[in-house]
Amino acid sequence: MGQDQKDAPSAFSRVTAAISGALVLGLFGYLTLLAVRPERPAEVTARVARDETRRVGEDLQVPIEIENAGDAGVMAVVVEVTTRGVAGPPADTTIDYLAGHETRRVVVSIPAGGGEIEARVTSFQEP
Repeated sequence: MGQDQKDAPSAFSRVTAAISGALVLGLFGYLTLLAVRPERPAEVTARVARDETRRVGEDLQVPIEIENAGDAGVMAVVVEVTTRGVAGPPADTTIDYLAGHETRRVVVSIPAGGGEIEARVTSFQEP
């Protein structure tokens, strides 16, 4: 009788084994879900933060938020910033990498003008 009690696992060992098993099963289920779920392609947009634009000398400092709403990451994102009704070349900026569901903020300096400021993504590459 003394030998049987010594070989039986303690309550702590049983609880630890149950928790470990649940964690392994949960991780396996999550990885399976990631494997079978379709990946949404990159969806990159640019938006001007108009309320945060400030004038510095004769230029405007324009904050631009670039967002990737898709699951896939993108590289070499080129954003073009223009002022409607103002002649001249647009300002542009490049972001090296933007992960899926990531938002990045950049500030672009452009000449002050009376028109509406617009930002658009002109190109990007998928890795």
